[in-house]
Amino acid sequence: MQVLFHLFLFTSYGALGIFMFDPSVGYGEVANGGSQLIQLLSTSSAVYSIVLIAGSPRAMAILKRSAPIFLLCALALLSAGWSVDWWLTVRRAIMLSISLLLGIAMVGRLGTAGATKLVVQSMSLTCALSVLAVWTMPGLAIHQATDEFQTVHAGLWRGLLGHKVELGSFSGLTLALVAYFRASAFPNPMVAVGAAACAVSCLLGSGSATGLTIFATLWVTLVFAHRVVRRPRNRRAAALSTFTLGLAVFAVLIHTGTLDTLSSYVGRSSDLTGRATYWPHVETIINQRSPWLGFGYGAGFKLVSPLAEELSGTRLMEAHNGYIEMLVAFGKLGAPVVFAIIGLFFWRARNLLGLDWLRVSKFIALPSCLLAAQFFTCHVESIILAQNGVWAALFALSVALIGDLQIEHEVSMRALSLAVASFRQPDPDHGTVIQLAA
Repeated sequence: MQVLFHLFLFTSYGALGIFMFDPSVGYGEVANGGSQLIQLLSTSSAVYSIVLIAGSPRAMAILKRSAPIFLLCALALLSAGWSVDWWLTVRRAIMLSISLLLGIAMVGRLGTAGATKLVVQSMSLTCALSVLAVWTMPGLAIHQATDEFQTVHAGLWRGLLGHKVELGSFSGLTLALVAYFRASAFPNPMVAVGAAACAVSCLLGSGSATGLTIFATLWVTLVFAHRVVRRPRNRRAAALSTFTLGLAVFAVLIHTGTLDTLSSYVGRSSDLTGRATYWPHVETIINQRSPWLGFGYGAGFKLVSPLAEELSGTRLMEAHNGYIEMLVAFGKLGAPVVFAIIGLFFWRARNLLGLDWLRVSKFIALPSCLLAAQFFTCHVESIILAQNGVWAALFALSVALIGDLQIEHEVSMRALSLAVASFRQPDPDHGTVIQLAA
């Protein structure tokens, strides 16, 4: 079972695409599902996930709690009605559903700890294989001056993921998760050190300031959130409010450009991608052509890209901004729905930190921190509602973990109530009930 999950995760990450496409002609083709083998693996992933979910009461319960997230899949599919390429939108909406089903199947079958361990290990293995690819296949795993696009990246690593930005973000996430879950994911300390070393190598080799920012943000929020959960009940509310306020302030600083000066210290523009001047042109096209509905999920840039190139002189296949990407896909009517549903799940994840737990584990902090990291990163990358890639896998994992942790808490509290009730003993002298300390 775990071998198949690893294979399906590699497919989702896009780690197999470099062997099927030429990354020198555009990294966008690496993970878009154009290969028949990747399509076969994706279909197999869907069938396997559905079978596992149908055969597991726990997975079915998680699926029911995750139901609102599939409204996003429905919205993506609905947008095919006005998409500039309806068939591409349908395919990508299906891929989004497959990613979510895989996350639910993993958590439902392996549990919170088992699924998280599997994901951290698969991400670490992808980094290790990327390091190996750099040494054995440098023409594929390193950007070349002879590439058709973006020769400015020549000499930087792209690993198995086809582009330095993808590898940098991936390795930043991996390093944060390895640092936080090192004992849970890798019982052997030397293996944990090796996994961290591979992630660091990929992060430095890609030269990605975005990846470094992701690592710092995710690791700090994980550590702080875990401390919130561990606080006594009478002090937890204040700590949780501080945590939430801190995330809100950080988000405001990022999205208002207040942190521009910090990015200059690492030699980058304020948006970390150099695409901020491109965004107004995309917004102009949206407002002129389809402001309310957009151009369809996963397909809008087929229309927007050439028009924006005429205005800006820059050719891009995505906006490098999750908010603008959602406007391209769903317009002013649909984009708020997307963020409202994601916000609902973040609030559920945040509330997990304030509950009383019989056994406090590091996993409780993970969903809220992953969703927060995704929210921060979407200012510089088009990762919101991605149909594949590491962000899609981690989004699916977060949604499934929220449901599983909610169930775990309810079950443990019910068991505690029964245990307390069983300690009630009748007083033989007075016939009254005495409650013993539990």
